[in-house]
Amino acid sequence: MWALSGISIAVHDLELTEYFYGKVLGLGTPKERNNSNCIFASSHSVLRLSKPSNKLIKNANAVFKSALNSYVMLEIPNLEEAEALLKNNRANFKKVSGSKDIADSLCISLPCQNILMVYASICQVFEEDFEQVTFENWKLHHVNLQAADVRKSVKFIATNLGFKEGSWRAPDGKGDFSIDPRDLSVFPLGSFNGGLHIIKPDPGFALRNNFAHNPSIGGHPAIVVQDIQEVKNRLEAENVLITDAGTYAMVDMHQIYCLDPSGNVIEVNQYKPE
Repeated sequence: MWALSGISIAVHDLELTEYFYGKVLGLGTPKERNNSNCIFASSHSVLRLSKPSNKLIKNANAVFKSALNSYVMLEIPNLEEAEALLKNNRANFKKVSGSKDIADSLCISLPCQNILMVYASICQVFEEDFEQVTFENWKLHHVNLQAADVRKSVKFIATNLGFKEGSWRAPDGKGDFSIDPRDLSVFPLGSFNGGLHIIKPDPGFALRNNFAHNPSIGGHPAIVVQDIQEVKNRLEAENVLITDAGTYAMVDMHQIYCLDPSGNVIEVNQYKPE
């Protein structure tokens, strides 16, 4: 069994974005904070805000940014087995040696150009644990990744990490993506579509559904909270534009969307709203 343990997001104004996630979304006080990173942690999840460096590094004939800022953190039972599969399949990855309290990890570049940081599970994770709503305040529900070729990325993850693709569970008559079902995939955790989502961008999604935001473009993290109305009230008090989708794309989940101060799409949801 695998687990979705965290996500790192690139932001431009660290102080303003810390206020947004900590106070407005209600993630609380950061666990760690320095000049370039701000880390929020719940009993289940980690959310890292990272301010990109403007330094450039030259490597042979190429010049590129020096910092890795945006990635998804996963835990799997057997890191060595995954490393062997990645090597055998000539996948694009690097092993990162840990230091101090940081464990070894695999930095994997997916065919959809997203980055996974994969760690060995500290303890066994059971799927039924994912749906327990006794978490403290918040946790990551899913991460949505944009992919031009969804099936290629799905095959890569299934082959190299051993994850099993599931079926999307949309409420009857809702969840109108109007795209080929093969262009929307979920590697599920639990029965509420939690886990890892992969979707081909659907340019007309927001227009067709009268949404202010298009969650199919650019990818986004989704944070599940205890009281979505409280979060919505704080967002409205800050004059943040909100798309309130209600129970729309996922059975028994109330979803809202907004942009953080750096323009990242964020979903906030709640289990089985009243």
